[in-house]
Amino acid sequence: MADFDYPELQALVAELAGEYQLASRLKTEREDRGWSQGELSRRMKQVGVDLNQSSISKIEASARSISVDELLGFSKTMNIPVMGLLLPGDVKTEAEGWRKFLEAVEHLQVARNASKDYSFAIRYVRNRTAISENLKRRIEEFNAASTEKLRAELQKFDVTHNPRLDRETGDLAVGEVSDAWLDVEERPAMRAARDVLGTGPVVTDVTDSEEKREANE
Repeated sequence: MADFDYPELQALVAELAGEYQLASRLKTEREDRGWSQGELSRRMKQVGVDLNQSSISKIEASARSISVDELLGFSKTMNIPVMGLLLPGDVKTEAEGWRKFLEAVEHLQVARNASKDYSFAIRYVRNRTAISENLKRRIEEFNAASTEKLRAELQKFDVTHNPRLDRETGDLAVGEVSDAWLDVEERPAMRAARDVLGTGPVVTDVTDSEEKREANE
């Protein structure tokens, strides 16, 4: 706030508050936090601004002007920079969206690097299984045991969430777990074992399992 003196800031508030609907922005921010006007009034008092519920109601209805001290109080209470409050909502949305976009780019780069490391590791183990029958057998046994364990977990889930009776015995029926369901719920270690034991190219799309799961919901 050192860049503005009070008269300059008051003029800026008067200019931007009308143009960018500061009152509407304050109401939106309050409601997004789940605060009542009374709760906002209480929180404003905690930062040294005595603004009652009636005054807040008038501000949100654009029936009352906002002083510099009140604006500073809203800024502190909502943890939003003053200029952030004065900017229109679509500018806020654009800024937040752009920030998330840059985060997504960073996450993608990390995922790609991890995919390259995974592909290299799988090819390395494949080469070792070609000269070590014990290693290959160990991975095969591990994969088979992991698959049966997962199948049992999915059967238990099915019985718990989709109970139905066997027509002949009257007991709870245990349904078959399809290969498609196993594929969707495949654990990382199972996927790695399958890639090692396979002969085709290593698929390194780290979102593959999530996309399969969403497609089957």
